[in-house]
Amino acid sequence: FANGKEFCFPTFAPDLDSDRGGRGSDLLEMAKEASNGEQSAVTKPRPTPSPLRFSKFFQANLRILVTGGAGFIGSHLVDRLMENEKNEVIVVDNFFTGSKDNLRKWIGHPRFELIRHDVTETLLVEVDQIYHLACPASPIFYKYNPVKTIKTNVIGTLNMLGLAKRVGARILLTSTSEVYGDPLEHPQKEEYWGNVNPIGVRSCYDEGKRVAETLMFDYHRQHGIEIRIARIFNTYGPRMNIDDGRVVSNFIAQALRGEHLTVQAPGTQTRSFCYVSDMVDGLIRLMEGEHTGPINLGNPGEFTMMELAETVKELIDPSVPVKIVDNTPDDPRQRKPDITKAKELLGWEPKITLRQGLPLMEEDFRQRLVFPGDVSDLDSDRGVGRAVAGGCAAAWVRVIGGELLGFRLPGRHHQLAHHVRVLLFCVCSKRVQLAAFALLRFWVLLIRSRPVGAGGSGVSSPAYMFVRHLCCLWFCPSRIQRSCFGLLLLEILGCMVIWFYLLVSKLSKAMAKEASNGEQRAVTKPPPTPSPLRFSKFFQANLRILVTGGAGFIGSHLVDRLMENEKNEVIVVDNFFTGSKDNLRKWIGHPRFELIRHDVTEPLLVEVDQIYHLACPASPIFYKYNPVKTIKTNVIGTLNMLGLAKRVGARILLTSTSEVYGDPLEHPQKEEYWGNVNPIGVRSCYDEGKRVAETLMFDYHRQHGIEIRIARIFNTYGPRMNIDDGRVVSNFIAQALRGEHLTVQAPGTQTRSFCYVSDMVDGLIRLMEGKHTGPINVGNPGEFTMMELAETVKELINPSVPVKIVDNTPDDPRQRKPDITKAKELLRWEPKISLRQGLPLMEEDFRQRLGVPEM
Repeated sequence: FANGKEFCFPTFAPDLDSDRGGRGSDLLEMAKEASNGEQSAVTKPRPTPSPLRFSKFFQANLRILVTGGAGFIGSHLVDRLMENEKNEVIVVDNFFTGSKDNLRKWIGHPRFELIRHDVTETLLVEVDQIYHLACPASPIFYKYNPVKTIKTNVIGTLNMLGLAKRVGARILLTSTSEVYGDPLEHPQKEEYWGNVNPIGVRSCYDEGKRVAETLMFDYHRQHGIEIRIARIFNTYGPRMNIDDGRVVSNFIAQALRGEHLTVQAPGTQTRSFCYVSDMVDGLIRLMEGEHTGPINLGNPGEFTMMELAETVKELIDPSVPVKIVDNTPDDPRQRKPDITKAKELLGWEPKITLRQGLPLMEEDFRQRLVFPGDVSDLDSDRGVGRAVAGGCAAAWVRVIGGELLGFRLPGRHHQLAHHVRVLLFCVCSKRVQLAAFALLRFWVLLIRSRPVGAGGSGVSSPAYMFVRHLCCLWFCPSRIQRSCFGLLLLEILGCMVIWFYLLVSKLSKAMAKEASNGEQRAVTKPPPTPSPLRFSKFFQANLRILVTGGAGFIGSHLVDRLMENEKNEVIVVDNFFTGSKDNLRKWIGHPRFELIRHDVTEPLLVEVDQIYHLACPASPIFYKYNPVKTIKTNVIGTLNMLGLAKRVGARILLTSTSEVYGDPLEHPQKEEYWGNVNPIGVRSCYDEGKRVAETLMFDYHRQHGIEIRIARIFNTYGPRMNIDDGRVVSNFIAQALRGEHLTVQAPGTQTRSFCYVSDMVDGLIRLMEGKHTGPINVGNPGEFTMMELAETVKELINPSVPVKIVDNTPDDPRQRKPDITKAKELLRWEPKISLRQGLPLMEEDFRQRLGVPEM
């Protein structure tokens, strides 16, 4: 997915104590370098652009790529960039939310190029700067296809970073205030890690942007890419999509149409609103500056939703009422940027207040909203025709839409007043024919409503209205009949087209609403049906089970348990980066077992009934070795496995991790806790990768009906762990057997919980075979400090070894303990083997592999 040479993991299982593991020291050094805690430090020199970029063949000083440049913010950014005559601007957009109209004045310009392209596909261009804006930002659009939203954020960012790496370009990512979720800190500083639900209906956007930030920093540390990250807060202004679900555009459109201003309950939630020209200025300053970011860009002025609604009423239409409606799941209660960094580092702060910006946006919306014509356009016969035809179409849209779709479109008072204006204009202009038609339309509008109750009015049926139209035309002079009848047919045809659009629009909104119902276990589609051949006589096994990462530590123990059932056929796929064939030696050649060397980042075509998706390096040494590859394994690997599950109708279980809780502020951790994770830290390739994998699982579940299971596994230990893989139990046992110091990372009071591998495997199988989606914590609630663990290992293995305190690594969690109430109640599972029972079993395995005899 990146332009340039793709890094491939070694295909052996690193044994750091043998000649074969000679690269172990390199792994350790690179992991140490990757975990230096300096998030802006560059571990490699940045790529050098081709010297041709500065030659006489290139007239522009800067060739700038803007992804999503046909959108709201993107098009304003293009305007500013094109003001500099030395800039050449290339825009790529798939026009899902963008529009060519936003770039109309630049199309055909010699310094401008527009490419229809989706950033999830590779792009080959030569550029100096990349403004990466491409992603739907409105809830209506990003919930429409949440899987596509994640692909845009993750694969799109991978492609743009690959391009930046190849051509030596500086890249700016427009991240979002949504990375803070429903913040517990107010106002939000860049150092705040956020409070984000990884499996909610908004997580496709929130977690997608967090992983995009993770990728930016991983490419920065790993490849020396020059990066800039802007966390943009609510932005408004001309060219926003009308009715896109964002509050400012919604309120202005509703006020102009005379509709209720719909405020989501309770109305006291707050937002900050930045005018688009201020936002564009901030993005350009960040790109041209020397600071990596992330930097908040937004207006610190804070308004409740009710205050915003009252301001819109006051400025646009004081007569419109305000209506409280149900809120959407995970809606943040407060949002306000701390822009201290932007002021100090960029010399930037917003200039336009909300009261100054709203009238500019209102003017744009008035021009774009379809009303029944516009008197200002009546200076020509064509203008009059458009006005009258517009009035006809608007009336019919309201009739058909109101009758068939249940919409409550704008009332008839605005239309009646407008048609009076049209009528007066036509009479004054001595346009008798058009005046007669305007009079006809005015009469039709007067009769189109019928009382339906004490205080309301209903809408006449389309058939009733059509008869009224024909009756009116019957009594008109012949020349008016000819003109009006033609217009009437055009009106009906136009209304059919618009009605179809409204029908599709309502269905789309219904799907979005269904997707945002907050019920994380709700399935919007029935699960795919496996092929009937799976149950035919040609298949001897009752279950064909795929285990990704099945040659690894937990995976190989899981395979042992699955193979005990003679009715199971097990397929293992592994790239052997951390796994080993030795772990599966006893099953190789068995008729019910198959081993495939395969990387899950590539598609896999097999026929299976269940998928245990374990593939991902879990040790800090290994996942920090190539953090970009780690994210690809978590995201693209999970996408491929979910695609397989969708195709064959299989149930899929993801082994997530307690790392999704980060450095938790809640103790012990329940499944409902959203975590406290640094999205740009050196551990985030694993932490955020697993969070997005969970997001994808639930998005496929809601969108495609896939049967999913999610286990959040806590620290696990036992035989077959990689020796010296950086995890604390294996480290301590190996050090004790060698007579080395037990290295405890400072301060030594941080806690972990340790589950023996056989208990973990039992929990995974129970979850797969049960009826509960998850996520469910699977771990041992026994909690130990690192010093307590070291003392226990000393006591059981080698009392003579000393304990040594060493420096800690960045973002190391201070405490970790699972709340396994759900596992007990829903799975009837709890661990059986205590730490003192499990350590000797692991010691025996390590003695055999290290060649250390018992004392």
